[in-house]
Amino acid sequence: VATQNRHDHWLTMDADALVITTGGSNENRLVITAPKAQIQNIQQGERSGLLTDEITWMATADDDPDEELTIQFSAAA
Repeated sequence: VATQNRHDHWLTMDADALVITTGGSNENRLVITAPKAQIQNIQQGERSGLLTDEITWMATADDDPDEELTIQFSAAA
């Protein structure tokens, strides 16, 4: 069940924080962070028989223009 109305964010052009985390433990993780992500386009898609939202977004500058997108790796021990 969806918990966000991404179409409203798209129509109002509001920027929101985006955090994507993969991996299972603190020692094997990839974190992508965009403090101000802005949706540019949303289209319906299909993957393996399931409906999806194909979302195009851009990372916009925050207070520090060098931190619009960060990618952090934590190595496995």
